[in-house]
Amino acid sequence: MTAARATPRQRAIADTQRAKAILDAFVEAMEPVIRDYLARGLREHGAIAEALNRRGVPCWGRSRWHATDIRMVLRHSVTGEELPSA
Repeated sequence: MTAARATPRQRAIADTQRAKAILDAFVEAMEPVIRDYLARGLREHGAIAEALNRRGVPCWGRSRWHATDIRMVLRHSVTGEELPSA
C-alpha cells in the first residue's frame, strides 16, 4: 500500500500555515522590542526602524527595517494595538 500524496491544494494550505506560523513567531519575538522603544518615547515608526537597523536586528523578509515593517509587527501583534506614527 502506498501513502497518499498531498494534492497541490493541500500543499498550498500547508505552505500558508507554515508561513503564518513563522510570521507569528517573528511578531512574538519582535513586539516586545518595538513596544520597549515606544515606551521609551520613540514614537515614529521610521525612527524605530532605524534604531533596529543600527543594532543589526534582522527584519522579516527584508535586508533592513522600514516604517511599514514596524506597523506590520504592531498590526499582527497579540494585543492588536497599533499606535499611530507621530
